[in-house]
Amino acid sequence: MSSLSTHVLDTSRGTPAVGITVSLTALAGSAAAPCTLTTDATGRIAALLVQGAPGGYRLTYDLRSYVQVQDAPSFYPLVEIEVILEPDRHHHMVLTLSPCGYFVACVPS
Repeated sequence: MSSLSTHVLDTSRGTPAVGITVSLTALAGSAAAPCTLTTDATGRIAALLVQGAPGGYRLTYDLRSYVQVQDAPSFYPLVEIEVILEPDRHHHMVLTLSPCGYFVACVPS
């Protein structure tokens, strides 16, 4: 089984990005039910996918409400990332935000 967590950081403020809604959708051939969770006080979702099938997934980070609450400009209201989860491995996705860009990394664990 595969597992997935995420962490979102706001580099323009130097803080975790709290309250971002993240949706996980299985792509063709993957068997996990879709889910939507929100980043906690540390900007994390520790259990986005706990015991999922390996395969393709789409993570959608909805930044609209976060940007409104922060009253900050943002060029990207939504970030979508497609990933392929490997069997028997935990995957940790890190998303760092700035007003005019973002960076994504998968941290092996």
